Order: sequence, then C-alpha cells, then structure tokens
Amino acid sequence: MQDQEQHSGHGGVAESFRRHPEILRTLAGTAGTWFLFDVAYYGTSIFTPQILDAVCLTGRVVDGKCQQSLLQTAELSALVSVMGIPGAVCAILLVPVWGSKRLNVYGFAALSAVFALMAITMQNAPDQHGLLFVLFCVLTFFLNFGPNLGTYVLPAICFPAFIRSTCHGLSATGGKLGAVTGSLLFNPISNSSAGITGVLWVQAVICALGVAVAQLLQKHDWEYSAAESIVNKLFGDWH
Repeated sequence: MQDQEQHSGHGGVAESFRRHPEILRTLAGTAGTWFLFDVAYYGTSIFTPQILDAVCLTGRVVDGKCQQSLLQTAELSALVSVMGIPGAVCAILLVPVWGSKRLNVYGFAALSAVFALMAITMQNAPDQHGLLFVLFCVLTFFLNFGPNLGTYVLPAICFPAFIRSTCHGLSATGGKLGAVTGSLLFNPISNSSAGITGVLWVQAVICALGVAVAQLLQKHDWEYSAAESIVNKLFGDWH
C-alpha cells in the first residue's frame, strides 16, 4: 500500500485528490451520507427509552407525563430492538441486487417518511399509542436497513485501490462525527418547546438530505468497478 501511494506522486493521497478531483466528489458522497445516517441512527437509538416514554404504549398519561415502569420500558425497548434484525438481514440480501447507492437512497427516503409520519402522529394524535409504537418499530427496521449497510460498503469499493483504505477511514470519520452530533442533538431539542416531535422533524429533514447527497454524489457499485477496470486496462493503476 505504501509503495503504491508513493507512486502516485509527492504528497500521496493529497496528490491523488489534486490529480483526480472526482475522488473528492465521491468522498463527499460517502462521508456525507455516513455523517447524516449516524446523526439519525444515534440520535434515535440511544434515546429509545425517552421515545418510548413519549409513545407510552403500556403506561398511563397523567398530567401530560407517561406513568410507565422501568420494566415496561425495558420490555418495549427489547421488542423494538429486535426489529433491527430483519432490517439488517434484508439489507444483506438486497445489497448484491440493488447495490449500495440504491440502499442508501431508498433507505434514507424510507427513514425520512417514517420520521415524518411519526412526528405528524405524535403532534396531531398523541393518544394513538399503538400506532406510534408500530411506527417506531418500522423506524427501527429501516435504521438497520439501507444506509446502515450501504454507507459502510460503498467506500470499500468506490475508491481506487491505492487510496481506498485512507478514503474509507475518512468516510468513517464522517460517520463518527455524525454519531457525536446525533447524541448531542436530541436533548436540547427534546427539552425545548419543540419536544420529541421536533426531534423527529429534524431527523426527517436530515434523512431527506441523505437522499439528496446519495443521489447526487454517489454512483452505483458497478459503475465504480467498471471505471476502475477500464482505466487499469488502458493506463495501469489510477495513479
């Protein structure tokens, strides 16, 4: 790997970015979607107990607050978490068929829609506890589907081999920044007048941005593979 990067010219990765600006565009797509997804994922999954209290499926609402035991919340949290398993399995089965870009686009679109539906329901029909819980289960399914896999897989195949590991690491850095942002985003908004409904609306917008970034800045898996194959045949490695 070191020898390959040295062949790319002085500066290694930086020189590769200068000579091949399309790599920067791709990096913006992979790091951007990973950032946005982790904002949505960690800004939701870490705060599952608070969301379940707002849903209040098994408790009673007294003076606007849910009276629900810790055991009830834990049981519901376990049930919600289980919904992530079929989501992950579906993503694994579909990635060879759809490719990473479609997983990202469709997954972000589904997440944005479910976040919005949940926000609308919580805002206009907060007493529909069963519906809110079902929507939260569906949301957990899609949080483990689509971008949960696509954001990780795409950086492993869309960059030239001689800088692939570096660009995958930079993409993952975007994800970690998103995780921090999502973790810090929930409490200030939920404790404001916007409440958890406001959090859901923010997440819906973030996922809609994910659709745009994936659609505009990413290509299909096979396009990256074909491009690298053609260039390698004509000129050798991209560097």
